[in-house]
Amino acid sequence: MATFIRHLLSIAANILCCDLLAHNAEHTLQRYAMVFNLLRAHGPLNRAELEQQSHQLAQRLLALHGINAPEYYDKNLFATLSQALKTEGYTQLDHDNKVSATAGLANLAKTVNLLLRSEVLQSINSIMPEQLPPQA
Repeated sequence: MATFIRHLLSIAANILCCDLLAHNAEHTLQRYAMVFNLLRAHGPLNRAELEQQSHQLAQRLLALHGINAPEYYDKNLFATLSQALKTEGYTQLDHDNKVSATAGLANLAKTVNLLLRSEVLQSINSIMPEQLPPQA
């Protein structure tokens, strides 16, 4: 009986760890989806505009779903993601020095969108601006 209880406790601990990882991964995927879908819908964008609009979308998503995640408030997070996408070849600079999506980003966006809960993806799409203000 003691072995069985230890086994159940071990399973419970593993489930807790998996739940924690899934929670963190979900927030990361949400941020990725915002950037990917924003760039696909409104690109090419200058890097500052992409980062600013991504941050604003994150703030709207927080308010809409009552998410309490401090990383959403970090503007550098979107700057780091923007740079990583360029480094890995998912984005490129066009002739106007604006960030544009590559075919690889379109494939990555589809995968990330499939991994999100449908209500979260629907929220991201619903808060996506129909058009962006003119860039300076």
